[in-house]
This record gives sequence, structure tokens and C-alpha cells, in this order.
Amino acid sequence: MLNTIKFSIPLWPGLSPLEIERDVYPFLEECKSVISDLYFTCRMPPFQNDAMGGIIVIEEVPVVTNNAFTISEKFNIPISPTFNNITVSPSYDNYKTFVTNFSKMYNDGISIVTIPNTAWLRFGLKKEFPELLVKNTILNRAQTASEVASLYNEGFDYINLDRTLMRDERTLKECKAAKEVMEQKLGKKLYLSLLYNEMCEGNCPVHQDHYTYNLTRTINDPAYFASEMHLISPCKIKDEKSDLWTLKAASIPSFYSHLNHLSNYIDVFKMHGRESRSTFYETMEIVRQFKRREFIQDPYRKTLSKVNEKDKNIWLKLIRNCKFNCWKCTACEDLVTKINENGKLC
Repeated sequence: MLNTIKFSIPLWPGLSPLEIERDVYPFLEECKSVISDLYFTCRMPPFQNDAMGGIIVIEEVPVVTNNAFTISEKFNIPISPTFNNITVSPSYDNYKTFVTNFSKMYNDGISIVTIPNTAWLRFGLKKEFPELLVKNTILNRAQTASEVASLYNEGFDYINLDRTLMRDERTLKECKAAKEVMEQKLGKKLYLSLLYNEMCEGNCPVHQDHYTYNLTRTINDPAYFASEMHLISPCKIKDEKSDLWTLKAASIPSFYSHLNHLSNYIDVFKMHGRESRSTFYETMEIVRQFKRREFIQDPYRKTLSKVNEKDKNIWLKLIRNCKFNCWKCTACEDLVTKINENGKLC
């Protein structure tokens, strides 16, 4: 199933012309066969913020959008504007505002979009744009097969599942079954997607607070990680470079056996990188190494290289269904104890 894996790639909005020419173009030329789409930060009324796109001054909005169109045309890769601000009212007035502003993008060739609500599909979004493939936002936190089936039935074509399901194989299996039933019922191809490399704490207690801060941030507010919010976040309080943090992080270990297993349920892996230049470049490196079938150098490989193959495989099997229920499990702590013991023997 590795040959069926596709990646949805972010475009960091701060890319310079030099970075696009020097870094992005060679990457896309090499890896376009494993890329489903390029999703990008977009600003148009009623959306002026989103959860991961940062602040874009009004003068730079056309630049970010034009960069996406230029890259798409050069490599024939679909682009997907992301509108994920769940704090924007789903009112009919906002729906009409969106339709009016989005029409030009649709007429210019945009065929994929992320929207934050279901009401607009009921108002008639697909009638306005009949060729449009609609994604839900990951902020909607679709966590069950019944939610997946309902979203498909409402008109979403592509479901971004909640990230916690990366460690809940039983639910992933049910979600896939729901997708297949709805494909038969609706007579069209549908998609399931899972976030790949966010590296946040698995059950981060300020997860939603982080998004809400970004969704309501003004140009005068500091970025989340430069604000007081960061000082109370687990990634600041705990050691995010430690082995224990890695083992408990809500990211997918980049071992081909593990990716192959997840690909039984997932059509597209959504990569992280619109909020951070460094994460965008890490995403490109992960996908490049996957395309070449090289060892993918992520934090999991570094941490798990410190234990023997048996212990590594036991942990990889366990996390398929651990659901980040750390309150009743010490598997990650036990593995770190072995790592520390092995370090003392060296």
C-alpha cells in the first residue's frame, strides 16, 4: 500500500522568491507524483485569520495567492485554499460573502477548498460550485465513523480526521468502512486524511486554546509561540526535545511498516508547515525521503534507535490502539527507562 500514499503539502506563506525557486521547485519536481495537493493560507472576507496561517498584512495577500497559482501551473498540482476559522459565524450573510469572493478563484481553476462549517453546504455551496471538492477542517475534530458518514452525506468529499485517531486503529477501520458505504451510496470517490507531523503533545490540554488564540489574533498581537500563551503550554513546560516527549507526541512515526499499516485506512497524509518555516522544510525532507524510499529521519527514528528491534516493534504495535490514554499506561515511560539504562551501559 506504500505506492498509494499521497501527501497534502502546505505552502508556508512567508516563502521568498529565492526560496521558491531554489528549494520548492526542485522538491515538487522530484516528489509531485506523491503529492495530492498544495494547501495554502488565504485571506478573503469573511476570513481574515486561521488556525495555523499566521498574520498576513493586506498588501501581501495577493502575493501569497499568486505564488500558489504559479507553483500549481508550473507542476500541474492542484492547490487548495484553507479557510478554517471556526469562530467566523456560519450565517447566510457570511455564506453569500464567501460565495461572492470565492467565485473568482473557482473560475480561475481552484477545485479544492477547506471550509469550517456544514451549514454552507446546506445553503447550496455545491450548487454554486458544482466541480468543487470540499474538505472539512481538522478543527472540527471528526472522531467517529458516524461523524464521518454524516459529513460525507452533507456534501464533504474529504474528511480530515482528528489527530488522536493516529493511535486508534479500531476507529480508523470503522471510518474506512463508513467511507466505503458512503462511496456506494453517493456514487463518488471520497477521501480520509490524517495529520502527520505536528509533534504536539498527544492530548495537549491547551490544543483548542492555541487554535482559538490564532483564530482571533490581530496584527498587533504576538505569535502564539512568542506570547505568554507559550509559557503555559506543555511544549514549554516539558522538554519537547526529550525521548519521552517524542514517544507521546501526536505525530506518525516514519517507519515504512507503520506507514504501510496506516495506509490501509488513510488516503492522504496532511503535512504540517504553514505556521513555521522550519516545519515546512522538515515536511519537504520527510516527503523527499519517502519518495526516494530512504530512511525517514524524524524524532522517532532517533529515539527508537536507542532500543533493540524487539522493544521498538512492541512499542509500534502498542500505539496502534493506545488512544493516547496515558493516564492508564506507562509504556512510553518504561521505554525511556530502558533507553536511559542502555545509555549508562555505553
